[in-house]
Amino acid sequence: MMQALGPSIIRFSPAWSWWADEVLPSYVKKRYSPREHWKDKPFTEADATFFSKGIQDLSEVFTEARPESGGREISSYFQHSRYRSSYLLYFLPLQAAKFQTLFQLHRLALSAALAHARKTGILRVVDLGAGPGTASLSLLLWL
Repeated sequence: MMQALGPSIIRFSPAWSWWADEVLPSYVKKRYSPREHWKDKPFTEADATFFSKGIQDLSEVFTEARPESGGREISSYFQHSRYRSSYLLYFLPLQAAKFQTLFQLHRLALSAALAHARKTGILRVVDLGAGPGTASLSLLLWL
């Protein structure tokens, strides 16, 4: 019989805010802004508006435009800078947040793994189907 989880508050580490709110937007703006003079300025609402168009397009590629429905091929989306920046700004933090939640819900298992790592001096992480390594990155931020 499954036991229902009571209401709980998921808390993200300080590293999360630094990474999701500062590092990723700054990196994307510096790397993918179309104009050179924009690249070293802070990420603004105008940038969010600009990059949100790519996020909407990539979302469509992931959902409605899948090859099995006659849509575009999605396996090469990372080859396009518009989709890469969209993934980094939206989909990567979204998926990483899901892992942060799982890590907190199963913190006893992670604590046991960390205790074993301290005892043996080895921490092994397997990120099956890693894609861009979202689960591994999220674990580093959680730790």
